[in-house]
Amino acid sequence: MKCFKLALGYFKMRIALSSVFIFFTLASFSQRTDTLYLPYGQTYWGNVSNGKQNGNGIMLCTDGKYTGEFKNGKKEGNGTMEYKNGSIYKGHWKNDFPNGTGLFTRPSGYCYNGEWKDGKPAGEGEMRSDSGEVYKGHFKAGFFDGHGTYTYLSGDVYDGAFHMGKKEGLGIYRYANGDSYNGNWKNNVRDGEGVYTWKTGNVYSGHWANDKANGVGIMKTPAGETYNGHWKDNLWEGKGTATNADGSIFTGTYHKGARNGRGVLREANGKVTKGKWKDGKLIAK
Repeated sequence: MKCFKLALGYFKMRIALSSVFIFFTLASFSQRTDTLYLPYGQTYWGNVSNGKQNGNGIMLCTDGKYTGEFKNGKKEGNGTMEYKNGSIYKGHWKNDFPNGTGLFTRPSGYCYNGEWKDGKPAGEGEMRSDSGEVYKGHFKAGFFDGHGTYTYLSGDVYDGAFHMGKKEGLGIYRYANGDSYNGNWKNNVRDGEGVYTWKTGNVYSGHWANDKANGVGIMKTPAGETYNGHWKDNLWEGKGTATNADGSIFTGTYHKGARNGRGVLREANGKVTKGKWKDGKLIAK
């Protein structure tokens, strides 16, 4: 009986070993190392199954060399693409395109490190331009899109909303000279309501168009001077009221920053002058 049990155990072990051998034989048969000559002059060396690239391999493409993982004949998984122009992408692939996270560099110094979708930056990432300027934030279809921070070579920094690669929406622009703008942007320029603060302490709060003060706004200085009224291309234009450091107040019409037209001047001593001005000078009472 003891011998029978030993024989039975040995027989079971042989069956198990045979099963393992058959499994690895089938696996080797289904996925083997081979060379494939593909359309457009492309050549592949690596794991092959079902007549397609599957597993790890190297492919000489029309635009460079890819080393990494494949699935069903397409780049999928982790891999590195070395382009003929010197650019390199190292990261995740899906359906033949960078998808997921990856790093792309060019010989010029440009680089992007972040998330990808269908071969384009999409999601969170960081881009350094050829000149060394840096954008860090959200991307969509290869463009800055959403919230991000752009640092210029000059030292200026923009932190805010982007759309299709341009400043659009609310954002703060801090100039290297100490000035700042906090407000709306459109098509890369100041447009809408916003506040510009000079390092000197002067503050303009009001409407902007085409990157300049246009519309109704208020300017204040540390000396107590103010202007409340209409603007055109950064100059007082139309109806407005200006309060001077000496306490005098002029209410009237302005043109290109100077009194032009009818107005009323009230001086600090109580004197009131009504009249007509031209180029800042009183010409008639």
